[in-house]
Amino acid sequence: MTKILAVVSQKGGVGKTTTSVNLAASIAALEMRTLLIVIDPQCGVSSSFNFTSR
Repeated sequence: MTKILAVVSQKGGVGKTTTSVNLAASIAALEMRTLLIVIDPQCGVSSSFNFTSR
């Protein structure tokens, strides 16, 4: 069964990126298929996973 979770808030600096990354990592650690999609111009999730574009 597919579940969709959303972490949203209009206010900045409330921990949305940190919560999203840790939640996705925890779900993946349970060996469940996980897809993390973030629409954030600051690209905070990319830096959390040490990902850089080429």
